[in-house]
Amino acid sequence: MAAIPRNLYAYIEKKLYEQPYEAVGAAAEALIERREEALGVKSPGSEPGGGRSGGVSNRVQDGVLRVIAAEENLHTASRWALVVTRLGEIFSGTETAEIAELFYVQKMTEADIARSRRVSRQTIRSKRDEYVIRAALLAAEHGLVRMSEYRE
Repeated sequence: MAAIPRNLYAYIEKKLYEQPYEAVGAAAEALIERREEALGVKSPGSEPGGGRSGGVSNRVQDGVLRVIAAEENLHTASRWALVVTRLGEIFSGTETAEIAELFYVQKMTEADIARSRRVSRQTIRSKRDEYVIRAALLAAEHGLVRMSEYRE
């Protein structure tokens, strides 16, 4: 196993499987929807008769909070995409990059990769560990994980 806590390793792998670039697109679409919803909400002073209904105020507040949450989701998804982009730069042209592509993008198993590339499963695990550890360090650098939150 890698030199990082197992639960962090599992979390990083989950994020690598999620395809961060697709997550950015989904988060951007969600943000657009939340903004459109918020723009469709009446402002507190626009009630007929000038009344300030608590319901309208709550809808506006809820709309703003949904927009803020969607913006944060987009920001986080963008940082994960930066991590994956940086991993691509770091491992460009290496066996580690090829194995990561097969494992996280094409979702092949260790055994299938070992057979198709004619390498040992130990080599696959070693390259996978190298990739995940670097991803964890980059994620920490981008404020996506805090090592103190992950303990064995």
